Amino acid sequence: MMSDSFFADAGLLFFAIWSIAVCIVSVTAFGSDLSASKAPSGSRSTNPQAHQNSSGKL
Repeated sequence: MMSDSFFADAGLLFFAIWSIAVCIVSVTAFGSDLSASKAPSGSRSTNPQAHQNSSGKL
């Protein structure tokens, strides 16, 4: 009976550590993509004159 409890606790601990590791890897790999998608659309342009040339002139 005691070994069943030990294996259940070990499995739960393994699952918790595995979940944390997957979270860390995901944030490391995709963190810059997530922060870039939250930025306003005006701040994505690297060329400030692109907005000035197209404003109001047809």
